Amino acid sequence: MNWIRIIQYCFILVIAQIVLSTLLSVLWGVDYYSPKSLNELLIYQKLPSALLSIFILTIYAKQQVNRTILHLALSFSACSLLSLTVTLLLLGELFISPMWMINFPIDVITVLASFYLGKSFRHINKEAAQ
Repeated sequence: MNWIRIIQYCFILVIAQIVLSTLLSVLWGVDYYSPKSLNELLIYQKLPSALLSIFILTIYAKQQVNRTILHLALSFSACSLLSLTVTLLLLGELFISPMWMINFPIDVITVLASFYLGKSFRHINKEAAQ
């Protein structure tokens, strides 16, 4: 297990998600966090976050040859745990998002998509090198 890389990509994910969230808040204003329909929530909040995570984790998966899926899952889980901890500290109370039933499948799809994309890019690079 490459724990330094797992932690490194965890922090890269956290920082990238913070930057994305800030950028989207600036672009769409305060109404960005107002209650929305499920379709709007998925398109304007979950999709950009998932695509950014897939991009970052695909880079990681391309470089990580051994136990790739485990490394991706640990890095993404550590990122989610760190984000949850910071949120709980800022709120000062225990808060479990009612959206967890939607977030969990999206997170699983994100890790699996990153794994397959990274693996295919790694394979393409091997063929190009030969």
